[in-house]
Amino acid sequence: MRILDSNSQTLNPVIQNNFYTVQRGDTLSGIARRYGVTVQYLVNLNGIRNPNLIYLGQIIKIS
Repeated sequence: MRILDSNSQTLNPVIQNNFYTVQRGDTLSGIARRYGVTVQYLVNLNGIRNPNLIYLGQIIKIS
């Protein structure tokens, strides 16, 4: 997923050391699909209480 900022510059999702920084428009299901895991796996791994609620800039462990 690529997101354009207000200056039309391409921003790449931040992935570092098996962590992902949530970008505008992301969903937990989209992140799970992108990395070949289940939503439940991400929920359990990150202690997420509400899988329908993630925040811009939130750091999510993906493996």
